[in-house]
Amino acid sequence: MTTTSERTRQARPKGPGLLALPLAIAILCLAALGCEEDREALKEGFYTAQAEGYSEAGWKDYLTIYVNNGRIAIIEFDAVNQSGFRRSWDMDYRLEATSLHGAKAFQCYLAYESALLTLQDVTKVQPVAGARRTHQVFTALAQEAIGRSRASDKSVANVPLPVNAFPGDL
Repeated sequence: MTTTSERTRQARPKGPGLLALPLAIAILCLAALGCEEDREALKEGFYTAQAEGYSEAGWKDYLTIYVNNGRIAIIEFDAVNQSGFRRSWDMDYRLEATSLHGAKAFQCYLAYESALLTLQDVTKVQPVAGARRTHQVFTALAQEAIGRSRASDKSVANVPLPVNAFPGDL
């Protein structure tokens, strides 16, 4: 006849079997968290990044994001002149840009904003054909605004824009 303690010893698995599985799961979870691109959550609020100076045409590009519940909820990507007038409101500029570049002149702004809202990752936003320069500017400003959100820094960032590698593009 076996005693209760003998039955308990017989029923218990030998070796690290019971601890190995939970430990392995914990290690895999920690490794996965360490590999995540967005290690730090976005903080609630408005964050803005703008070009350091005005372009030769007199415009200063800017991008503002609004973060809600850890996600980018609103994006405004535009430019202002020295009096604060927005490029998207300038009908003369719109007519000239449309005649030079067609309808894509302003559709690319919306495409980049929409892609970032959907993907929540600026590195996954693909350039629109013929608007690679705008993509460079958008990416530089968005990366800075997102970085400000992670740091909860609501000051406006002045960003040196990259050299135009695509002179014929928007």
